[in-house]
Amino acid sequence: MPVAKPIVKWVGGKTKSLPLISKHMPERFERYHEPFGGGGALLFRMLNFRPDVECFFSDFNPHLIGLYETVRDDPEALIRRLQRHAEAHSRAHYEDLRRRFNAGALPPLDQAAAFLYMNKTGYNGLARYNQGGGFNTPWGKQKRFRPDVSGLRLASKALQDVRLAAQTWQEAVDQTAPGDLIYFDPPYESQPNKSGFVNYLSGGWTWADTEALAQAAIAQVTLGRHVMLSNVDTPEIRELFPTTLFDLVPVGESRSINCKGSKRGKVPCLLIVSK
Repeated sequence: MPVAKPIVKWVGGKTKSLPLISKHMPERFERYHEPFGGGGALLFRMLNFRPDVECFFSDFNPHLIGLYETVRDDPEALIRRLQRHAEAHSRAHYEDLRRRFNAGALPPLDQAAAFLYMNKTGYNGLARYNQGGGFNTPWGKQKRFRPDVSGLRLASKALQDVRLAAQTWQEAVDQTAPGDLIYFDPPYESQPNKSGFVNYLSGGWTWADTEALAQAAIAQVTLGRHVMLSNVDTPEIRELFPTTLFDLVPVGESRSINCKGSKRGKVPCLLIVSK
């Protein structure tokens, strides 16, 4: 039987890590929260295999959440827009659409369709933004674009009861309660005073953000929440998570989307799991 799968390409996607993550999930928890939503690989696994669990899914990127809301609420209209993009598909169409998208000239439905089209046809599937917040991923040179109609319909059915929100991770954490499971998959910043991921939304992510998230994760565990967190495996990251509260599980993780071919492939990562 077909199951719902992620609908976007996303840097740091966890599809290949799902067996390990699922193995370390608690057997029982009240609700599921994912504050760094991204591609939603673990969310869709939850929806397919734990449909009884109430899910809260959020991301700081309003374009991404707007797409998920459109897939959930009006998939057929979205599919019709995507089919128009398939007919017009070309470099000129992509660049004109990107210009109108950045100008804020598109209504919500067209904005969602444009975002998904650019995600599928932009260079290496990046959702990259400049300092002004403009989407600046270049044309990806694909000869054709074909929307995944059946995949979007399956995703729409799966998302019907999901609580979606465009918000900060701090706002998402404020909505948790004892017994809930929180999965953090933040941008990776591995060392103090070093630059991490590209700024996929203006504002970026710093080592101070990594430290703040670690402190929040510790606080959530002491308040009775289950916490799981993915990050790179470095001494600096390990020092942030006391082993009295967390198990640090090494995992090889493929970084399949990157603007430089030399940076794709396996990088040492950790799955950090509350005891």
